Parts: sequence; structure tokens; C-alpha cells
Amino acid sequence: MATQKIVTFSMVLVLILLFKASMSDINVAVGKPASQSSTYHRYGPDKAVDNCTQLYVESGCCSHTDPNNRTTNAHWDVDLGQLMTIDDITIYYRAGYATRFAGYQIYVYNTTGVQPTLCYSDMSSNISDVKLTVTHQCPYVTRYVQVYNYRVNNKRHEWYSDNAVLELCEVQVWGCPVGRYGDGNCDSVCPEDCYGGNCNATTGACFHCAPQKYGDKCDNDCSINCLNQICEKDTGNCNDCVSKTFGKQCDEDCSVNCLDQLCEGETGNCIDCVPRMFGSKCDETCSVNCLNKLCEKDNGSCYDCIPQKYGVKCDNDCSTNCLDRLCMRNNGYCYECISGRYAEICELECSENCNNACAKLTGHCFDCVPQKHGVMCELDCSTNCKGRLCEKETGRCNECITGKRGDGCDMDCPMNCQECTRMTGHCIVCSAGRYGEVCDMACPVTCKDFVCDRDTGQCIECYPGKYGVVCGADCPESCKEGICNKEDGHCLTTESPNTELSSEKGKKEMTHLISAQDNSDQLQIIRPLMIDR
Repeated sequence: MATQKIVTFSMVLVLILLFKASMSDINVAVGKPASQSSTYHRYGPDKAVDNCTQLYVESGCCSHTDPNNRTTNAHWDVDLGQLMTIDDITIYYRAGYATRFAGYQIYVYNTTGVQPTLCYSDMSSNISDVKLTVTHQCPYVTRYVQVYNYRVNNKRHEWYSDNAVLELCEVQVWGCPVGRYGDGNCDSVCPEDCYGGNCNATTGACFHCAPQKYGDKCDNDCSINCLNQICEKDTGNCNDCVSKTFGKQCDEDCSVNCLDQLCEGETGNCIDCVPRMFGSKCDETCSVNCLNKLCEKDNGSCYDCIPQKYGVKCDNDCSTNCLDRLCMRNNGYCYECISGRYAEICELECSENCNNACAKLTGHCFDCVPQKHGVMCELDCSTNCKGRLCEKETGRCNECITGKRGDGCDMDCPMNCQECTRMTGHCIVCSAGRYGEVCDMACPVTCKDFVCDRDTGQCIECYPGKYGVVCGADCPESCKEGICNKEDGHCLTTESPNTELSSEKGKKEMTHLISAQDNSDQLQIIRPLMIDR
């Protein structure tokens, strides 16, 4: 048994020496204050920072939390005394107790009572995967280091121990105080341009650089073309460029075709183009058919077209049937059509019965040629319409022909009416020899030419030798040629030798008219009283 322990210890010592030979920083945990969640017998927390790496509790080199507490979690902590820049953490766990070590976690923190930062979590699925001597990279600036383990009712694996127990034989924290690094002694000062004065404890490489610097040790200047002279630490590539430049080092000029010579820092693609240019680098010219030669930056599509053109790049001609050859940019549809055309591109002819023009979309006539009506002027106006003229929409006559009445001029005026009102049928002009509202009464036969007033029936004129409202009285014999005033019978001229002859002539004419009217079945006969003087 003693021989086995010696051999095992010798192998561990060789591994430690080989490992330390590759380390240039120091174990900053040695002799530092340590604490743990509980203590079993004499195996206190300081046993894990006493620089003894033997893996057996009997050696007196290992810490041990109380296994009898049956707790669900256990932890061990070390206070490094000040902020340290650490690279790695090496743990030496008690030999043969992988079931207890499995599932452990390593945390770092700078202030007690705050949530620590997880550095490593063991996810071993087999007991053979659990390494009892292991080093983990943990590149942090920290003051405290914690090793933690826990157990819950539903254990992650059946081979896990039931209780949370820690048996740490040694915990080595490799690093240097903040601002220092070195060859096993941390004697070297971090480069002056390391941000915050901090660097890798082993190599001296800066974690971050001061503004305007880059490189492993921040000893290179960022390009003056970098915006605010800020660049990436490792490559020196600019985070962004000053105006009018692009490229990783911002050492290329943006195209003069870029608006205000502004372009994307990585590609050099223009943000926008100067007028009349397009393309990612604004090196293509907008079409001459673009209105004002202005087009979209990405594809050269015209914002609008010059007159008589349409299409994405305005390379199509508007139809000759478009009024003034003006059409919509997107589809070539005419805004308006030339006279006699309709449809989207005015490709259809208006009806021949349209009076010159029709609606662009439907072809409906705005007005009809004479004697036609209807939406397309395809219907004939009635023959009873005067001049065969009627309203376009309804076909209603503008006026009726003589002798017709009604909304459609399809009814006759009353008998003896030459002309009547359209809607009521009241006579406006009676046939010769008739009077009354509907021209149903005969004018007195004594009226000259059988003409009387339409409303009263009074004669308009009398035959020579007669006077009175119905021309029934004889003019005085003393009147020359028997002529007197129609209204009062006063002579208009002096007596003449022919008065008697004239009077006889008037009597004969009256007798002839009475005889003619006696032969008409349709006329009312009025025989005036003949007065002899």
C-alpha cells in the first residue's frame, strides 16, 4: 500500500512540474484566507491553499466539508486579497471520490453578497470522465474564487453521491496582481497602452487597448481615417470610417458619384447617388427617358417618365390614341383618349352614333348625333319628336310635332286644334273658324274670313259694311263705301255715291257665307241680324 502511494505521488509530482514549467504567472491563492460551508474533523478550508498537492486525506493536505450534514450544497471560497488577473485554476481532488466531485462548478466574484460569475461547470456523463486533477481556463479579473457542488432529489446521474460534499486537496489560482505579469514572478508591468493598465498575467498581452491603439500589446496606432481613430484591437481594422473613405483600414476614397461622397465603410457602396446616377457605386447613368434623368439608386427605375413614355425605365411609347400621347408610367394606360376612342389604352372606337366622344372606360356616349338616344346612342328618337330630337338618356322628345302631345308625344291634340300644350292638351292655336279652350266652338260666320278670337269668339275683323263684336251690325249708309269703325260703327270716310252699292255688296257677301256654312255638318251656324238703314 505504501509503495502504491509513493508511485502515485511521484507521477503527480512529475505532472505538476511539467505543468508549472509552462506557466509564467504565479499561484496567487497560496496562503490566502479560505472558508467552506462546513468542516469535517480537522480538515479545514486552509488545507486547500497550503501548497500541498497530495491526494489523500490521511496526508493532512486536504480540506473536507462535513458529509454527515446531508446538505444539498457545499462550497469552498478563497479571498485573493486584491484584484488579480487570472488565467487558469487547477484543482487537486481527493483520490477515488469522483462520485462526490462530479457536477462541480467554479465561480469568480469581486464582492461578497452578489451573484458570482460562472467560470466552469462539470457535465461529465460517465464516472470515468471526471478528472480529479484538472486545470480550467478562467481568464477573469477577480478577488474571490469559489468551488461549488450541489445535489437534488433527482440526481443528474445515478452514480452521483447522495449528499453534496467537497474534498479539495489543493486549489491553485494562476495569475498576477492587476497591472502586472511575468515569468513566474509577476515582476513585469503591463504595457502602458493596455486599457485600465491590465494584461494577460502570463503573456503580458493586453485584454483591451487604450483609444487609438491596437495590437497584442497595444503598441500600434489606429489609422487616422478610422472614425475617432478607433479600431479593432487584434487587426487594426477601423470600426467605422471618417467621411468620404472606406475599407478595412479606411484607406480608400468613396466614389465622387456618391452623394456628398458618402459610402458604406466596409463595401464602399454609396449611401445615395448624385442626380442622374445609380448602382451600388453610382457608376451607371439613369435613362434619358427618366423625367429630369432621375432614377432609383438600386435598380435605375425612373421615378417618373418624360412625356409620351412609360415603363420601369420609361423605355416604352405611349399609344398614339392617348390624348397628347400621355399615359401612366406603370402600365401605359392613357389618361385621356383622342376623340372617338375609349378603353385603357384607347384601342376601341366610340359608337358612330356618339357625337364625337365617349367615356374612356365604358365607351358610353357623352352625347348623341341627332335623332338618336341611349347609353351607346343606339336607339332612334320617336317620329313624333319635332325634328326627331330627343333627350339622350330617356328618349323623351324635346318638342312634339304639330298635333301631338304627351310626355312621349304619342297622343293627338283635341279635334280642331292646330297646336296644343304638351302635357294638358289645351289648344294653343285653333283650326280656321274655331275657338274655345279645346276649339270646339265655331266662329261667327259674320267674322271676316271666319277668323275670331280664340278665347272670346269675337271677330278679329269685319267685312266691309259691318261692325260689332260679331260683325252683326251694318255700318251707317252715310259712311263712304259703307266702311265704319268695327268697335262703334262710326264712319271712317265721308259718304260717297257708291254707299248703297257698297252696302249691297256687303249684304251679298254675308248671304254667301251663311249659305256656305249651312252646308257644313261640323260648324255651328250663327245668323246675324241684318239691319237696314
